Amino acid sequence: GHQLPNAFVLMGILKPLLFAAAEGTLTPALFYKAFRARNDLPRYQHDLLMQAESRGKLRSAIRICEYTLRKRKAKNIAASLERLRAKLDGRAAEVAE
Repeated sequence: GHQLPNAFVLMGILKPLLFAAAEGTLTPALFYKAFRARNDLPRYQHDLLMQAESRGKLRSAIRICEYTLRKRKAKNIAASLERLRAKLDGRAAEVAE
């Protein structure tokens, strides 16, 4: 979308990718390696978490929270992690009954 160039700047990969493209050295492997920096963008982490939760992928959402909290302090993510764990525990209790 239209936010992609800004995200590339935040990730610090816009210039290297542009230079590689201009020099003819940009490959899918190089692009993918650089694009993995998105995993550390707070906005990407938040959006990924919301998608996982909205699809009912609680274990994936919990892993996203845990990954994010290893990288940075985020009160909202910590609160989401607690809520998701409680929700997952609630599901397990329903199944056990």
